Amino acid sequence: MFHLDIPLRSLFDAPTFADLAPHIDLLKLGLTPKPQEGTEYAWYKDAVLDTSIVPDGTLDLEAVLAPRSVFLTGATGLLGSALLFDLLCNTKATVYCLVRAASLEQARKKLETKLAPYTALAAVDHSRLVPVIRQSRNSTLA
Repeated sequence: MFHLDIPLRSLFDAPTFADLAPHIDLLKLGLTPKPQEGTEYAWYKDAVLDTSIVPDGTLDLEAVLAPRSVFLTGATGLLGSALLFDLLCNTKATVYCLVRAASLEQARKKLETKLAPYTALAAVDHSRLVPVIRQSRNSTLA
């Protein structure tokens, strides 16, 4: 609609549509929105473990690069379904997907419906897709 490139910083500074509107107005005028006062954050600090966190043992790089199983939430959403397709195409992992449904059959149907646009592009092994039912909105997962 606007054909604007909205800087990621604007989304952090203005997380609601009401807050983002002034940023869009500036961008439409060819101006750059200024970061809000006091919102600067040293993101690079998050890349370093706290000194109290000490890894015990060695990292099994093979397990990281070639996982045998993955637990995925949000697989029926836009981003989650794309990630699910990518996992099924690019790994040999069994993908367990948390899905809000009344039955396993309904959960599987939801997942396959979300995968349909992607599977037209490439075949995927549906046998590695395992729905995990989330029955209640009050569940503590996802």
